[in-house]
Amino acid sequence: MRAAAIVALPLLVALSAGGVAQAAGWQPRDTARAAARVTHDLVGSAALRRMRRQLKRRVRVWVAPLRNRSSQHLPTRALDKTLHKSLAAASQLDLSRGGAPDLLLLPWFFTMADAEGGRELSEMFFIVEVVDVARARKVWVSVYRVRELVTRAKQRDVHGRPRVAVRVRRLSPKAGPYDLSGTFCGYDAVRLARGLARDLARKGKALQALGRVKMMGLRNRTSEHVNTKLLAALFVSELVRRAPIDLDAGYDARHALRALGSRGASLPRPRAMAKVLLSGKLLAQISAGKKSTVRTYMLTMQLVDMNMQKHWVGNKRLRKVVANKAARAGGAAKKDGF
Repeated sequence: MRAAAIVALPLLVALSAGGVAQAAGWQPRDTARAAARVTHDLVGSAALRRMRRQLKRRVRVWVAPLRNRSSQHLPTRALDKTLHKSLAAASQLDLSRGGAPDLLLLPWFFTMADAEGGRELSEMFFIVEVVDVARARKVWVSVYRVRELVTRAKQRDVHGRPRVAVRVRRLSPKAGPYDLSGTFCGYDAVRLARGLARDLARKGKALQALGRVKMMGLRNRTSEHVNTKLLAALFVSELVRRAPIDLDAGYDARHALRALGSRGASLPRPRAMAKVLLSGKLLAQISAGKKSTVRTYMLTMQLVDMNMQKHWVGNKRLRKVVANKAARAGGAAKKDGF
């Protein structure tokens, strides 16, 4: 059983059954759709409407350079250019560099892949974090997700020479298969992060009364390679949509502001320091039998103030039953939920 790792699919030229060329990985159409999704989410967000009422003018937006956190080759210049063009078309936004920005956009790119036999399931995430510069807080996170299944089969051409036929099929984010080998994958990260964020959002006004909250990140306590940065971004994306939380912008936003501010613009300092820390960890328990293996993943998070007093502790569990290779015929792992 191969472990699911943060890897990238190479750019492949595949032939489907009908002989039509297909390509695996990030495509130009994904660039256009991702830019449109970010613009749509930002323009329709409550944070932008509230800021426009306060400023009584167009909101000045700066976009930080795209950070590719995968080994996949990504046309970053084309993606940055398309994103700027899409944002500039919105009448509510001002992308000029005449003064200090009101909003800062931090784009990220992640990939997760899971493989079993001749199949490989890849998930690509284009995530953009929106930061309120004056208050140094995260106000919105946009997520664009792409899933595809790559199948490889050994065949022979008309001359009898061996070749590998590759078929690429795009999948809906809600459609199966959800994983192949039974190890931690992108679908598991989305389910655990969203489920735990919804539990924390139920605190409502009690969460808002805590004041500034700083995200300390997640720790991976499993034996698998898990991108904790992606897991934390998915958690924050659901949390800021559902809860009135004052979430600190974080180190990445401050580093980007310093880099962009060195071009001549003056940047305001944050008004408040974080008094509550939000941290978590991912745990795993594996029980192997003769016919199947049970994998249990649990994401746990807690809110702790400076006096080490815990204000909230939550966890979500995901259990998988994976048939061993000798007892299965190539099916996906069964999930029991959390």
